[in-house]
Amino acid sequence: MNHRKLILVNPRQLFEGFASYSVTRYSPLSLGYIAALTPDHWTCEIMDESFEDATFKPCDLVGITVMTPQAPRAYEIARLYRKHKVPVILGGIHPSMATEEALQYADAVVAGEADNIWPQVIQDFENGNLKKIYRDEGELVSLDTIVTPSHHLFDARYQWASVLTTRGCPMNCEFCSVTAFNGFKYRMRPVEAVLDELALVKQKFIFFADDNLVGYSKVHVGRFIEICKGMIDRKIKKYWIAQTSVNVADNEGVLYYTKRAGCIALFLGIESPDENVLAHNMSKNVNVKYVKKNDFIQKIHDHGIAVVGSFIVGNDLDTREIFDKIYDYVDSSHVDIPTISFLVPFPGTKLEKRLLEEDRLNYRDFPKDWGYYNIGNRAMVDTENMDRAELNKNMKRVISRLFSKPAMLKRALYAFLYSHSPLTFAVTLKGNISYRNRHFHASYFTGEEL
Repeated sequence: MNHRKLILVNPRQLFEGFASYSVTRYSPLSLGYIAALTPDHWTCEIMDESFEDATFKPCDLVGITVMTPQAPRAYEIARLYRKHKVPVILGGIHPSMATEEALQYADAVVAGEADNIWPQVIQDFENGNLKKIYRDEGELVSLDTIVTPSHHLFDARYQWASVLTTRGCPMNCEFCSVTAFNGFKYRMRPVEAVLDELALVKQKFIFFADDNLVGYSKVHVGRFIEICKGMIDRKIKKYWIAQTSVNVADNEGVLYYTKRAGCIALFLGIESPDENVLAHNMSKNVNVKYVKKNDFIQKIHDHGIAVVGSFIVGNDLDTREIFDKIYDYVDSSHVDIPTISFLVPFPGTKLEKRLLEEDRLNYRDFPKDWGYYNIGNRAMVDTENMDRAELNKNMKRVISRLFSKPAMLKRALYAFLYSHSPLTFAVTLKGNISYRNRHFHASYFTGEEL
């Protein structure tokens, strides 16, 4: 059988200044899965623009993973390889949500999860019968038998390895596209498979890429604790960060095993300090009582775990005071690493659909404007109380306050005091600096200095 070569590409964002910072430098896990699904008579290489620009290299086939803000650059790379008569396949969340657009720049598009599709893509390519669209129309992929990603192909400069243990989310928040891509059902990988992968990766630091690692039910929580106990029993000594919900603070058992298994920090979508916005704009009713009582972060700190707190502004019910409210909330509740972004109407979300119906999307020069659909360095829409100019002005003001050197150092020192850990201090300080650098590169998007 003829030996073939597949190049897999992780594009940078077209507007630089974001992907170059370590806070975003987690290995492109989707490409590791694709490589592992590719037959043995193929050689796979990952070309990762987190480190160097993609250039043309002779190969038989190119696969490019695309998140929305990567789309302009992904299409540039696709044009380069197609110019050299190399077929290009686009996959990931953006081509899945904007399939017809992506087809203009590719020979084929893989829409949705690729686990059951990719072997057929390779077979069709080898038979000279590549289809335009590949979409798994059956049941969602079972995680019981999925492959282990090819971690050895990731750039050795990654300090953080990515590991995924679940897919799917039943929450279906208006601004989130996870449910549209991965479905409502919360699917779990077997505990032993997760532990085997954790033992396999070389990095000491792990980012669990799950949208909610702990889950939503007693069964989910029990499985998560099994993973923690397994890491302890097998002496898998990793330091890690994961995303979960604010209600994790109520479960002492979860926090106990989370810390013992090596957790440094939990990423929580706090979203807003305004209870009205949470309930009526963001469908985040689960957050309301926690934000109102404002003791959940302290409960997590009591176990020596830091909190990365995410906030979103640009909701219709946000008033001009929302920026100061966020600053005061971060300060009073002792969020260790705050991150604040504008509301972004990503393709495939209920938010995008609503704003299209209301004719309120301002950036529509696609594909170029997809570069602005990032984590939110630019206000995307006018709200009921503020126009985009006012939103941008206030964002710059609150970023300057949140990420002043004294404020960052204060948060890092506080993290050391409750954790008694130099590592937690270092991670907190570095995390703050990374987010500061990211935000201060908002000038790439607004054309103005902060």
